[in-house]
Amino acid sequence: FSITESGQSALIQQLDKNELDLLIIPHNSPFLSTYQSIPLMQLEIVCCISKTHSWAGKLSIAITELEKEPIILFSKDFFHTKYILDCFREKKLIPNIVLNTGQLSTICNAVIHKLGVGFMFRQIAEKNENMIGISLQPPMTTQLSLVWQKERKNFYARSQFIDYVKSCNL
Repeated sequence: FSITESGQSALIQQLDKNELDLLIIPHNSPFLSTYQSIPLMQLEIVCCISKTHSWAGKLSIAITELEKEPIILFSKDFFHTKYILDCFREKKLIPNIVLNTGQLSTICNAVIHKLGVGFMFRQIAEKNENMIGISLQPPMTTQLSLVWQKERKNFYARSQFIDYVKSCNL
């Protein structure tokens, strides 16, 4: 196995060029008919703050409350970033983006040091003892799926991995 981490659009381009065999990616719309997929799990994207942030006791937060807050986002081609920016656009808000990065560790460190708020999957936020994930209102959820090209000839390792994922009953 070789693992490549990148934004959703970059990964799909690599899959289309046969540079990658399988993707595990978040999405909110069906895939083109040229792809096959297996849904893995539903995920919630939460607003992440330092444990010492003044919002530490909040259970949820509206996107409108974040307009003036410094915001740390993944790089522009990441699913999270597009989804969050779409939410701001829908409310006709301009986010105060102070940092874009492709590195989860950079986002976590910036959030912990109160350089801004970040956004990530709840499961990731909860693993960091110095960070709190606050649900957005309305909640921001997405589907995580295993994806591959339908027409591309299957090979043993890929077939085995797909069969393994199917057997896990996620």
